[in-house]
Amino acid sequence: MKHVAICLILISLFLSLTGCSEPLDLTGKDAGQQILSLSSDPEPYLGREIVFAGYYTVEEFGDTYHYVLLDEGTDGENIGFEIRWDGSYPAPGTPVKVRGILSTVTEYGQNYIYLKLSELTVLKQME
Repeated sequence: MKHVAICLILISLFLSLTGCSEPLDLTGKDAGQQILSLSSDPEPYLGREIVFAGYYTVEEFGDTYHYVLLDEGTDGENIGFEIRWDGSYPAPGTPVKVRGILSTVTEYGQNYIYLKLSELTVLKQME
């Protein structure tokens, strides 16, 4: 019995260390508030998988930056994530659903969060 308990503890520890948890789903009605909260204190979420839906956009600031935002940017609110993806990007304004790991990068002496995507799905319309 003692060996079974030890095996169960080791399996639980292995699963928690390998990230076998459900992704953080930011596709609901309160996604904007969740993203603002996460952005103000990203540390507990770094390395966690996130699912998010919004509109793809791209901006040039010397370098090219890719984003998925909650809306098409018509009301001045830019709530969403910078994304980094090895695949091809859709046209700006395209509704997408993304899955990726929340990560950080330091640029110009400042830390920024972004999603390192494992999946980008083009949607016919926002869900």
